[in-house]
Amino acid sequence: MKTVKNYSMSILCVMLFVLCSCTKENQPPSGLDTVPESSIVCESKYIAYITEDSKVYIAYDDGSGEYISGFDSIVQISGGENELAALNSDGELMFFDVLNKCRLEYLPDWEEIVSDFELGGNAVAHVYNLQKEMLELDAIDNIHMKYPEWYICNKKDGTTVINGVNWIKEDIDIIETWKDIVKYKAYNEGVIGLKNDGTIVAHTYTEEDFSEWKDIIDIECGHFFFGLKSDGTVLTNGYEKECYVQDWKDIIQISAVPQTTVGLCKDNTVELAYHLDYGQSEASLWKDIIFVEAAYDYVLGVKSDKTIIVTSTEDKKFDFTDAPKPYLINNF
Repeated sequence: MKTVKNYSMSILCVMLFVLCSCTKENQPPSGLDTVPESSIVCESKYIAYITEDSKVYIAYDDGSGEYISGFDSIVQISGGENELAALNSDGELMFFDVLNKCRLEYLPDWEEIVSDFELGGNAVAHVYNLQKEMLELDAIDNIHMKYPEWYICNKKDGTTVINGVNWIKEDIDIIETWKDIVKYKAYNEGVIGLKNDGTIVAHTYTEEDFSEWKDIIDIECGHFFFGLKSDGTVLTNGYEKECYVQDWKDIIQISAVPQTTVGLCKDNTVELAYHLDYGQSEASLWKDIIFVEAAYDYVLGVKSDKTIIVTSTEDKKFDFTDAPKPYLINNF
């Protein structure tokens, strides 16, 4: 009996050793647990991010910066060239006008909208309706947008809400049937969604097939789409210089914009692929980086002590000397 007991204990110890050896690092991660949320937005004229106290700080390219008043309990942000959207813990969206440095809380009357724009009637009507829809959205789980051109939202009930200047009703009807989506990425050529099983759904004007993309844990897009696999490699449907990512290894985070793609390596260094160098190449020398974000003409990095650094540019003076530390939703 004692021999049987000892044999059983030996088997149990072996099982425990095997289980403990299967760390998160060598297991295929679950999409729902590993998809980075949007906590930093980098645009040409501003950089905005969620702070450690769940507020939003915005740094302007002239060197100034400020907290955005009224943006509290924020869980995600997304932005366009001159607008920023923030999602709070109640699933409510709030908007900030970067140019006028004010919160957008309501829309003026239709007559005022028409008088302020020198666009065709249809274009004005579409932008107005898109803005009105976004202000009325609630119970949102996550959002991806280029405001006021288009937006894609996951609602808390699992449904998808989408609208945009370049999308017709047929496109919208197709995308709104998607389910189990944990992250969206879109550009003018179409939309892809990352499902919680690591596969991709897509609706593009070129009808591209993403069925062979599997074990994906994150997606990004510039002019082309990118997928980060659980083994640390990167896939793309593109062919330009910013798509030269085939040799990248041990990548744990990616970021892409038109003409620039950035990858964060497991050893806290940075990989880069770009069409033209506006100073982004500096980032290839960085060390001790825990988060990266690409912009059109610069790259942002967050170091392990939460300080923010930005590659040099001729016309931008982003200053984070006295800025609050960012909150990284997925702290790699």
